[in-house]
Amino acid sequence: MPKSQLYSRTGDDGTSSLYTGERRSKTDMHFETLGHIDELNSVLGFARHHCVAEHNGLAPAVEEVQACLIQLMSHVATPKFLDEEEEPDEERMAQVAFDVDGSKLIALEAAIDALDAQLPKLTKFILPSGGLASCSFHLARATCRRGERHLVELRAQQAVQQNACHFVNRLSDFFFVAARFAAHHANEPEMAFKASEYGEGSGFPLPTLGGGGAATAETEAQLTERRVAALECQASNWVVGLVPAAIAGVVAACVTLRLCR
Repeated sequence: MPKSQLYSRTGDDGTSSLYTGERRSKTDMHFETLGHIDELNSVLGFARHHCVAEHNGLAPAVEEVQACLIQLMSHVATPKFLDEEEEPDEERMAQVAFDVDGSKLIALEAAIDALDAQLPKLTKFILPSGGLASCSFHLARATCRRGERHLVELRAQQAVQQNACHFVNRLSDFFFVAARFAAHHANEPEMAFKASEYGEGSGFPLPTLGGGGAATAETEAQLTERRVAALECQASNWVVGLVPAAIAGVVAACVTLRLCR
């Protein structure tokens, strides 16, 4: 059977290759950033699936963003300098340059404005909520922020272009407004943040296996009664098991005395 092209074994030593051909440790900041962007793209796969299922019209925009992220990964995987003495490959750098004219950023901001204009004004902090598509976008937003933090560190090393950081920064805003749009389209409530009422001396509201609301004192009493009954049953079984053993011991002792006479 011929070997699959899916694996090469070259990364078994803990290194991987950049687009320049240079091999670095898989813990290198470039690979850390690429991993976060790849994870974001995977989350968007879930978001797109839920958008299609909910017929909210956001799926085409999600596909565009996913394509942009692949281009961004090519840019991140091509650092400007291999080392301090080597000149950058200008031709390759031009091929992987990201959003040089800023058109992607302009289009993204226009999408944010268009969606936000259709939504009620936000007056409170909201919790990730609003249905499957909405929650997927909230997860994408948080993942995007994580990737952005690593991208900013690469920018500090002059390894990526400023336009890349601008785009990813705005992208998390797009995911937030897309989450709100998806929630309102699905007629799902956005859960507003409120300070937790549960502190010392109180507990979280929990359901019971029988359904309904929080556990009641009567339920606790019934639970205690079942536990006591179980302990009594165990004690009874212990006594029942002990009596035959005691009788057998007495019989053995009598037989021994008879034999010793």
